[in-house]
Amino acid sequence: MQEIIDFDCPTRVILHFKQDEEIAAKHGVRVVYYQAEIGGVDQPVSPCGEFIRFNFAAKNGEPVSEVNGWIRIDSIVIDSILEKRENEEWAKVSNG
Repeated sequence: MQEIIDFDCPTRVILHFKQDEEIAAKHGVRVVYYQAEIGGVDQPVSPCGEFIRFNFAAKNGEPVSEVNGWIRIDSIVIDSILEKRENEEWAKVSNG
């Protein structure tokens, strides 16, 4: 699992929320996974460092993440890194 604050360039990831794991285990439902863009200079983090904001800098009015608003950083689990944007190009990331 990657620490969310370590992303220094825009990165597309698959994530889920820790509380969803607890709900899934208790009620026998599946965990919901989301695609989100994390990192880079446009990613707001609260002054206290406890929250991160998603879809703050949506491109052309289109959301870049399936997650919206301020979220507690410690509630996010990064499951997979999909792509990183370097030099304005998206590049697939090898997970092996």
